[in-house]
Amino acid sequence: MEKEIKHEWISYNRCMVKGCHNKKHEGNFIGSMCIPCYEMITTGVVKPGTTFINDIYGDLKSVLGWLELLKSTIEKYRGRV
Repeated sequence: MEKEIKHEWISYNRCMVKGCHNKKHEGNFIGSMCIPCYEMITTGVVKPGTTFINDIYGDLKSVLGWLELLKSTIEKYRGRV
């Protein structure tokens, strides 16, 4: 069995994406990255998970929601000025 080596948040037996809990013996990897993380990064399609990718995606969706609200509010009041 491989010895698990840890550097801050990196472990050679785990996916290199911060927050991902996938381990090499649990699924397929491309280098040091599990297939789900690799696909999210290369395709841009974000699936549910605990990685920093999901955190960034959630923040982006929130910001885009606020921008849509701001846009609709501006359009609503544009004719009143």
